[in-house]
Amino acid sequence: MSFIGTSARTFALETSAGRLLFGSGQLVVAWSTRNPYRRASALLRAWRATENVGIGKIASEYLKSALTRNGQLVTLAENPLLRSFLTTPEAQQSREHFGRLDLSDCVRMRLPRPLEGVERQGNLILLKSPDDRTGEKGVILLKYSESFRSFASLFEVERLVSKYMIVLEPSWWGYKDAAFYILAGSDSDVLVQSPSQPDHDFLSEHGFGLESVRIGAGDWGDPALFRPSGAARRYDVVMVSSWNPFKRHRDLFAALKEAKSRFGRTITAALIGYPSGWTFENIRAELQRFGIADQCEIFDSISQSKVAEIVSQSRLYVLLSRREGANKAMYEALFCDTPVLVPRAHRGVNLEHLNLQTGATFAEGQLTQSLLEVLDRSEAFSPRTWALSHTGFENATRELNNALKRHAVKRGQRWEHPILAKKNQPNLLYAREQDRLTMEPQYDRLIEYLRSDVRG
Repeated sequence: MSFIGTSARTFALETSAGRLLFGSGQLVVAWSTRNPYRRASALLRAWRATENVGIGKIASEYLKSALTRNGQLVTLAENPLLRSFLTTPEAQQSREHFGRLDLSDCVRMRLPRPLEGVERQGNLILLKSPDDRTGEKGVILLKYSESFRSFASLFEVERLVSKYMIVLEPSWWGYKDAAFYILAGSDSDVLVQSPSQPDHDFLSEHGFGLESVRIGAGDWGDPALFRPSGAARRYDVVMVSSWNPFKRHRDLFAALKEAKSRFGRTITAALIGYPSGWTFENIRAELQRFGIADQCEIFDSISQSKVAEIVSQSRLYVLLSRREGANKAMYEALFCDTPVLVPRAHRGVNLEHLNLQTGATFAEGQLTQSLLEVLDRSEAFSPRTWALSHTGFENATRELNNALKRHAVKRGQRWEHPILAKKNQPNLLYAREQDRLTMEPQYDRLIEYLRSDVRG
């Protein structure tokens, strides 16, 4: 990802002029194409960028005209967004890309990596196998927003939905995205993890059969890995973000500089990240420019266990981006008993999880003062106690299972067997190794649903 590309997207999302310019361009795209998927995609992007009521009405009416007949939702096979998406170069490239892989990697949507074992899962994970005897459906979970289109490209989803319910775990904010609707149909059972209230509300009103459940990617953390280390809190602040201007490291550096020059307070910080547009060298240069290099320590591309160690040795975790998906590091900090500080207008995370136990939000332009205020009372928080009761993979598994069961019962379907537990970790997504071994043969069943040009 180039710096120019990142800056352009940030401008489009975070300035009024940029949003208007981007939205206007998308409207031109929408009315210059006859492809239903492309038109819906452009209209939704315009709506998402501008939040304009008029554009929203146009986009909503278009979705309604495409996805319903006589007031009823069409089947997935009749969904014109799906059919037209499959003709796009993006879909063709996805089929060609995954079609080159071994079938065991293809059905898992897993890109092979050298020196890694078969226990590493991909972006598709089976949480439950279908029961051919009773007709009870299995459950497929798709991780990361880009996987939704790949999934539709690779599999005959029109047939697959007769055997499986689908859970989408988006990695980005804003659900005004045509990728969701290519899986909408009267015969498809799709649940979407929606931690952010605006995204949940949007799907509740404009879901066309897509059902929202109030958990997100961050809720699948492991409290056994992320926990207080017992060591001293060496750092005042920790920031866990990729090295990218979009993450707004500069805001933290400016606040640290102001805290010292204006308030006489020296705040130390641990910066944890990995290359993405920038490298740690760019971060080091920025620290020098702000004159605070002696206050900050950089940790580049470290292990998950090392991240847990550093976060547990910090008094406060800060999230400074204004828009992103369900931030995993925020919840990992809570399990480390480290309170968090998040922008009050953030889009993507569940702001309802910020409370007197877990941390605080800050208003635009108030980062320095908020840092000092929270640090001065950091010992008053009890984030791990709250997190153990409200988040983490065991709570998320239970909540998702309950939502799937309610959905199945509402649709007159059987639900006797619960889903398996999964959690956030680099390789083994299943919470228990035995579950992975049990499900291994079940992935072979998915081969029959691969599209013919993918199977070869």
